[in-house]
Amino acid sequence: TAEVDWVRPLRQYIARTYQEDPDVYATDCQMLQRMRQDMRGANADETGRDLIFRYYSHLEALEPRFRINEQGVKVTFMWSDAFTNESTQQHSLAFEKAGVLFNLAVAFAMHGARLFSDSSSEMELTTVHMAGIYFQVAADRFHYLNENFLHAPSLDLQQETVNVLNGMMMAQAQECALIKSRLEKKKANTLSKLAQQAALMYSNVYDNLKAIIDTHQLPRGWLLLTETKLRYYQAMAQYHEAHVDESKNRYGTSIARYSLADQHAREATKLVGQFTETFFSTTNLADDLCPESVQGLQEMITHLAANITEELNRANNDNDVIYNEPVPNTSTLPALEAASVVSNFDINKFYASEERSNVVGGELFARLIPMSVHESSSLYSEEMAKMLRAEEDKVNLADGELQDALSFMKMPGSLKRFERPLSLSGQGGHSGVNAILAELAEPSRAVREAANSVQASERNNPLSEMRARVDGQRIRATDELADLSRMLDDEQYASEQILTEYASEPLFVGYQPSSRAAAFFREQMDENQKKLADAASLDNSIHNDYKTAIEPWLPTLQNGSDGV
Repeated sequence: TAEVDWVRPLRQYIARTYQEDPDVYATDCQMLQRMRQDMRGANADETGRDLIFRYYSHLEALEPRFRINEQGVKVTFMWSDAFTNESTQQHSLAFEKAGVLFNLAVAFAMHGARLFSDSSSEMELTTVHMAGIYFQVAADRFHYLNENFLHAPSLDLQQETVNVLNGMMMAQAQECALIKSRLEKKKANTLSKLAQQAALMYSNVYDNLKAIIDTHQLPRGWLLLTETKLRYYQAMAQYHEAHVDESKNRYGTSIARYSLADQHAREATKLVGQFTETFFSTTNLADDLCPESVQGLQEMITHLAANITEELNRANNDNDVIYNEPVPNTSTLPALEAASVVSNFDINKFYASEERSNVVGGELFARLIPMSVHESSSLYSEEMAKMLRAEEDKVNLADGELQDALSFMKMPGSLKRFERPLSLSGQGGHSGVNAILAELAEPSRAVREAANSVQASERNNPLSEMRARVDGQRIRATDELADLSRMLDDEQYASEQILTEYASEPLFVGYQPSSRAAAFFREQMDENQKKLADAASLDNSIHNDYKTAIEPWLPTLQNGSDGV
């Protein structure tokens, strides 16, 4: 990737958007610039891996505070394709993150490959285990890139390429698990399943790679390498499964599996013999190859092929002399079981919290409050003010209703009649209380007049009859509206039938369906129906209040002042 200038665009954006002094953040701008320079020169080792991860982490932290595009922080990012060396430039932060993420995955993969390809001495368990972890982290980063960067401007970032790279990482991680199990001297049944899974993974990689190797300009040597490893692990899986069959006294089946393993081993030997110094057509990839990689693979295949030949000859001799079991055709052998023990390893788990803090360091531009926080704070204040206004309106309404209720009950003036002093001593006290009770027991003039009014009204125009008349009028109005609606429907149906039947007649060229003319009447009917429903609801509310507050006292009030 080419050099970029972070400092000047960031300072301009801070001054323009946040209206703050950019000199306050000069150190942060320089640190980000330095991080990118360190990332450009990073090697595929632990230090280089951490430098790339550090820069990528700070890129993610930039997004809430800065809009990095042509309209915001305008930085020109230029990246070269990993396989074609063609350059692509954009102003998008997503493009920069994709390029950095790709290199982070490659750094993990190359570090794992260096540990994995050391065939000059016997591998240690810890080394193989760590190599597998590196491959799984690389697979996770390629998977994340495949899921989150959908519109790639270069071939190396396109989903097909990244998917192949993810498959390669997973297959190599499975290889590490297999080698670790062999070092731990696991049973042949386990080794067979692990080897079969590695073969399936390389088969999938081979198919995907073959489909895009020309269109995406990938190194053709990869196709030869994946096919070689495919045959190698097919041979290994059959070899260990033959041991399983032999331990279960299935001698004929074991010979068939040794024979199938021998076929795969011969094909792998033939393929590895085609490797040349120009194995990878891309120069920058060939420079990073471990010199012992091809030689180590040749030695592993040769060693496995020799063991298979030896075991096949021994098994044939034992069967001829001792067991005399029929040997089935290799095409009839049951498919082998596979066991995958690897998955995408989250990079956030790889870097523990304390280690991540040491690698990434402090957050840049921490004093610069993101615009989204400003917007959220403004929205919060507005919503708070709106809520307070609503609650204040409710309080004012409740106060008004309370004042109306007190006024209706003539409160608190009506309570003054109970404030006269009473003498509670001796006989005179009892007389005063009895006088007040007698006065309260006697209905007031207003109560007697109200009772006489109710008596007269019930005699001349009973409330039950009035309600019956109102209900009858409402039913008639509802029926009339329903009849009018049916008439309009019938008329509209007849109009549409005439239009359908005579549409081609000259006289009907300008004929309009009656639904347009009837639209006004339908609106009026809908409005009347709504008013009728509202009136019915109000009548029911009044009737409920009547039943609660009046009806229990009606027998008393109907007798006038004598009744009360």
